[in-house]
Amino acid sequence: MDVVIPLGSGSRWQDNELRFCLRAVEKHLKGYDRIYIVGRKPDWIQNIEFIPYVEAHTRERNIMEKVRRACKSGVSDNFLFMNDDHFLIKDVDAHTYPYYYNGPIALYGGEYGQSLYRTQRELSTRGLPTLNYDIHCPIIYSKRLFLDIMACYSWKKDLVVKSLYANTAGVEGVQMNDCKINRNIGVAVLRQVEQDRHVFSIGDGAIRLALKKYFAEKLPHPCRYEK
Repeated sequence: MDVVIPLGSGSRWQDNELRFCLRAVEKHLKGYDRIYIVGRKPDWIQNIEFIPYVEAHTRERNIMEKVRRACKSGVSDNFLFMNDDHFLIKDVDAHTYPYYYNGPIALYGGEYGQSLYRTQRELSTRGLPTLNYDIHCPIIYSKRLFLDIMACYSWKKDLVVKSLYANTAGVEGVQMNDCKINRNIGVAVLRQVEQDRHVFSIGDGAIRLALKKYFAEKLPHPCRYEK
């Protein structure tokens, strides 16, 4: 099973999110084959399959188009999709990775909240579940199903991709609390996260000394995907 990672131009840490994501994949992900990066290729990357994509849409539409581009490439029939700021901290198997959600789709303000609302409405009108699979962890996609499902919905306005896919496909989900660290926290808290979970994610507010120290301790050595 291959891994697909979309990469845009928004890194405020010189793509070190991707660097430590790849180190964690090499250390903790079992049963995977190739890694595909869709979008932009940093100059320090090696030993990956690269699919160029120039962002021309809104955020969620760009994500969907990158996955669709991967589906039309030589990627495996089923593949593990993950973002560059998903960090595995325990061993998991690519082939048996669960579909995680954190409850019903919750509605709130802002642009992303509108995408959630539209997704919930689209699913509800079709009599489908409305669980929130758009939490910060990987997800398995089927190439065939992804292309078929995304073609069923209008993308004139943003929808959220994971929830659209998983609810429409009727997967069996596993409930798990989301974990995206958006603030500066100490190493002790990061180590507690490590005890409780197998993956976490970060926002720009977490890129501080404690986080850098944590990664320097846990993933100090370059992996085969780094020059």
